[in-house]
Amino acid sequence: MKILLILSHRGKSFLSEWTKAVKTESDMSLAVLSSAPTEGELEFKNQWSSHFARIFCSQSIHLDLENIRSAVKDLQAAGYDVRAVLSVWEGHRALLAEINHSLGAPDISSRVVDFVKDKYELRRSLNQLGLSAIETCRLSHAGDLEKLRLQEGRWFLKPRVGLASFGAFELDSKLRWYDLLHLQQQAKNDEDYSEILGNSEFIAEQYIEGREYSFEVVAGAGDCEVIAIHEKVELQALSRTTLENACVSPPLDLSDKEVSDCKGWIRKIFKALRLDEGAYHVEARRKGFDTWEIIEINCRPGGAYICESAALVSGISLLRSWIQLVLEPNRRKRKAIISGYRQRRERVATTFFRVFFAEPGKKIEKIEIEDKNIQDPLLKKVFLKEGIEIPPSEREVFAAQALWAFPATYSLTDEFRRRSSDYFKIYYGGGSLCERN
Repeated sequence: MKILLILSHRGKSFLSEWTKAVKTESDMSLAVLSSAPTEGELEFKNQWSSHFARIFCSQSIHLDLENIRSAVKDLQAAGYDVRAVLSVWEGHRALLAEINHSLGAPDISSRVVDFVKDKYELRRSLNQLGLSAIETCRLSHAGDLEKLRLQEGRWFLKPRVGLASFGAFELDSKLRWYDLLHLQQQAKNDEDYSEILGNSEFIAEQYIEGREYSFEVVAGAGDCEVIAIHEKVELQALSRTTLENACVSPPLDLSDKEVSDCKGWIRKIFKALRLDEGAYHVEARRKGFDTWEIIEINCRPGGAYICESAALVSGISLLRSWIQLVLEPNRRKRKAIISGYRQRRERVATTFFRVFFAEPGKKIEKIEIEDKNIQDPLLKKVFLKEGIEIPPSEREVFAAQALWAFPATYSLTDEFRRRSSDYFKIYYGGGSLCERN
């Protein structure tokens, strides 16, 4: 029996979405390897035993190559043909590349994964290739910050290797070097995210003006196609992070020609960087009418309701596409899959989704639906339970999310966007109401 091994971070990481995506593969089973599940190993296994042929749990919060190789060996000893390993968790991506290479599954190298995650080296490479005009610099010590203040224009700071918008903010006059040191210590103390954020220095980039978008991309055999484009219609700059509150797809202000042009731009970048295989979440801004700038490239699908939204708009499942490509050893057939996506032109729906973030350092009292008169979302989810204390970290903490779907011809109104911000309300200990969303 052929089997895919799914890696999970602490018993989360899109497990139900993976089980739905693999249903079209009639001769394929799923196994899961999780780092120490948040709710406990026994409860995790009881919850997912009917969905996975085999379940493995590590006692560690973070997985490593030894954990994965051991699970693969156990599956092979039980008679399974392990075809590939997949995960949507950022911390697993380089591990996937290593294991997939050993299994003969098509994937980029771990070296490429690490290069793309390094936002400083990625920007420098884009500059050298003539694909970016944004300057960047490292902030290794206090003198670097003082030199930056002498530069003209606006500057945006972020970790060299980052996740969940941790420490991503525009430079202001109040920032001091000890503030960056405090953020670095926060990252090291963040149990769930320290693997990715813990040893990252900060970098600065020239502030990129314009509207912000994300591109969901699948690649195979050296070719790629943009499956869906989301416009980030609400961004919220806080003290030391930037939250992405709401997205709409297709974008509100891009013509068919502009969409075609920016897809060509994405293909040019992927070819230059040799992003030949896999699923990607690319963030970019459009400066003016014809100039695009990369913000970051993630070698895995986007979070929140990105995958569900992309599937509703395009009719193509990102996870299913990734599965199909990683299971196809024939290069010519993988190229044909990508070509088939490019020929699809019909838009199936318009989607809008909103994320409701919790405030760091506070205790959740309750999360409830506030505006019961607004149209019910197609999908909704509450992540946090009563009594949960939010870690004091300058990053995204998802409390809840909701996705609405409309006919393809629907035009999103400002009134609906405004009212949707009241769909969920978050109350904290002592009765304080979250006003972020």
